[in-house]
Amino acid sequence: MIQYNKFKNEGEKNEYRYERVSTGLQNLDLQKDSLKKYNCEKIFTDHMSGSKRERPGLKSAIEFSRPGDTIVVWRLDRLGRNMEDLINIVNSLNNKGVNFHTLQENITMDKSSSTGQLMFHLFAAFAGLAKSYFGAFCRW
Repeated sequence: MIQYNKFKNEGEKNEYRYERVSTGLQNLDLQKDSLKKYNCEKIFTDHMSGSKRERPGLKSAIEFSRPGDTIVVWRLDRLGRNMEDLINIVNSLNNKGVNFHTLQENITMDKSSSTGQLMFHLFAAFAGLAKSYFGAFCRW
């Protein structure tokens, strides 16, 4: 694990990597190789299915990050396996002021840019739409 200084200077922005594999037969080598160029300060990992809601590595990455920081993942499906989960995770990052970047899809959600703000707003809109649809189905 990379050494890090939790007591960073105020306003300093950092990048953290989140890596996940689903089974014990898989390893993180491909993700690590792709993410090396980012030279992130800290690496968080999980060795479990993305369908699990409680992922300790992801939870730690989100809790550790501060406004202005960026969480970098190799591919979007490493963050979550279904749309509802992805929406919830991205919205929690947005609420915290944390940016998000995927390498394979080249998606950057950064509130300091108009495109990044649009992406966060789209995810929030999807969350509202999903909530209204799920609510309609549950009332039957």
